Amino acid sequence: MLNAKVEVLEPQVRYIGSATLLANTDASWSIGPDPTHLVKVTFSGAAVDDSTFGFSAVAAESNGQGGYRLFVRNDADNDMIVEVKVNAAGHVDPTSVAVLDKAQTFAVEDQYKVDLNDSGGFGSGPVLLQGGAANLYMNELGFYQVGTGTAEPMTLTLGGQGLDDQLLPAGWEIVEAVARAPTSRSLPRPPRVRSSTRPSTPPAPTPAGRCCPVPRCTTWS
Repeated sequence: MLNAKVEVLEPQVRYIGSATLLANTDASWSIGPDPTHLVKVTFSGAAVDDSTFGFSAVAAESNGQGGYRLFVRNDADNDMIVEVKVNAAGHVDPTSVAVLDKAQTFAVEDQYKVDLNDSGGFGSGPVLLQGGAANLYMNELGFYQVGTGTAEPMTLTLGGQGLDDQLLPAGWEIVEAVARAPTSRSLPRPPRVRSSTRPSTPPAPTPAGRCCPVPRCTTWS
């Protein structure tokens, strides 16, 4: 099932590197060496947009041969990245379509410094979101992690799964990790909560290293 066409009110630059990628007002993609020299991306003679195949255009780079490397991301699975070749006239080469594995995705991210899978960082290393006595990270798969000092970060889990934004309700995010002071008590301190709306009932204490069930919550490592 194809996605509905995205409504674009004015042209939007998606990416600028050794090539420029633009979303036009009709939602179609344009590509070129710079923002002033663009051609529409076409497949079998028809313009392509995010709804055509259920993939959104993320980045484009010159292939050094007069054409382009176009990278698109699956709208239902951020980790599915596809690379296609586009010639100088904007025509997609259907024989060039290739699904990148994780190693290939990370290599492209490191090469061009672009976040293809929307994980919050480039390549396979974790990204520091907030530092302090306890550090809050996001790894290459988009999972939240906590750690202290130079120790290997620990991935937060929820229901046995790595905790990412897709497991949190819409509009919720983890913003801070706080180190818990040594104590003889076995129970952790209840999390501090920051929210624009007050919850109807106070949040219950949660295990250390887990996310509390309220918007913009604080975790303890």
